[in-house]
Amino acid sequence: TLSDDERFVRYDVIEGPMPVRNYAGLARVTAEGDDRSRLHWTSTWENDPEVEEEMIELFGNTLLPTGLAAAKAALEK
Repeated sequence: TLSDDERFVRYDVIEGPMPVRNYAGLARVTAEGDDRSRLHWTSTWENDPEVEEEMIELFGNTLLPTGLAAAKAALEK
């Protein structure tokens, strides 16, 4: 789902290389004054208990920060 008016995109990952199920992401842009914005990016998923810590590390400390840095770099061009 994409909403230009509400400035968000909601997406689901149906299939991928990670051992997760029901992955859902939401990225929302909010105004932070006249010339600044903030990107809020969240995700939820289900996984088997034996890979939970690995998936938290992968998504929380690798993929989301990398994605945010790439978005920032693209917007600053």
